[in-house]
Amino acid sequence: MIWLDEGGPSPEGVRPMDGDQTWRALVDVSLEIHADLMREVGMVLWPTLFALRGGCLVGYVHLRPITVGQDAAAAIAEMSYLAAPAHADEIMAAWETQDVAAAYDHVPLHPDSASTS
Repeated sequence: MIWLDEGGPSPEGVRPMDGDQTWRALVDVSLEIHADLMREVGMVLWPTLFALRGGCLVGYVHLRPITVGQDAAAAIAEMSYLAAPAHADEIMAAWETQDVAAAYDHVPLHPDSASTS
């Protein structure tokens, strides 16, 4: 369960997020982490899939270590295995476009980095 702090340290000021707030929080934190990693250490976040059920985060998975080409395609497809056992009714995937293009051994789509959530 992700909680929304409404500005107070007391338990009365904290309530569960609804589905839209959870979704927005996942997107925002993914983009923030991506920007911080690029700026501070020059790397990108591994592709990640988040599974949600009823607006609550029930699990997530990062891409396993891969080799370029077919193994990358298989590994990305394997990430989807989380959704069914988690009984997810929604997923959110986050990846860096250039990183995935390189993993597939494709020509980069554009000259700059682009995080997608």
